[in-house]
Amino acid sequence: MRICVKTKYHFYDVFKKGVKMKNPDELIQYYIVNKDLNMSPGKIATQVAHVATTIANNTLRFLPDVEYDKYLKWYYDGDQKKIILKAKQQKLLELISQGFEFIKDLGGKHHRFKRGYRNVINEGIRLNGQGEKCYLAIETSGHAALKENYFLDDGAYLISKILVKMAKLHKQGKSIEDLIKNLKISPESLELRFNILNRNFKDYGYKILDDLKKYIEKINGWNEAPNNYEGVRVNCNKLNGDGWFLLRISLHEPVLCLNIESDSKDGIKVIMDNLKNFLINYNELNISSFK
Repeated sequence: MRICVKTKYHFYDVFKKGVKMKNPDELIQYYIVNKDLNMSPGKIATQVAHVATTIANNTLRFLPDVEYDKYLKWYYDGDQKKIILKAKQQKLLELISQGFEFIKDLGGKHHRFKRGYRNVINEGIRLNGQGEKCYLAIETSGHAALKENYFLDDGAYLISKILVKMAKLHKQGKSIEDLIKNLKISPESLELRFNILNRNFKDYGYKILDDLKKYIEKINGWNEAPNNYEGVRVNCNKLNGDGWFLLRISLHEPVLCLNIESDSKDGIKVIMDNLKNFLINYNELNISSFK
């Protein structure tokens, strides 16, 4: 996800819920930028400007009402205040492992594929082409493309759909959070990044991943996940971590990225202890963050 947007006072809340503002300065947009993408200040500014304009226009288009016109004009004529925040991508990753069963229970199917929003979109198009219905192609980073929108990587279209859904749920006395009330979240999660000091960092990183595949065969209760398209993803049984971890090479940096989740207290420590015994053998891998 590049940018997540939230307003202090949403246009819908202002009128339908009776939330009152004393002046236009109280209408503020908050933008949460995924700092793990390392976007330049110029790139962030461009993304925020694009999303801000499109969301405001689409909100009005989907929810026509004279009062919306009023507050939208109020916002445009005011300072159009924006607050830019940053968040780690780990907050998104926390939803992944438990999301599989959640999707299945709703009648859907989770098809995991390699990272890269263009790769994910092309895979969605390919699935539809072979007769397997795919309505949404979404990357862990938050890039999402809907079949109904021609699989365009259009964040503004997606957030507009969410705003409309929020309005419909409100009429039913519900909130957007009700849609995921049955989604189980792992109580423990962790993300670490290890710098690769070897000049040929890609070869060195892939060597570590190949060795890891052999190492996990020696650990009771650890099994490599099937149909994995990048890095090494390992499922850990209840006695040996009660969760999963993924070790992969960064797409753009000389870094090995590690994500761990566990459904048990101290489960992450069990996984980390076993991993540390493996990674400590690589002198050109900085694992100082492993505490």
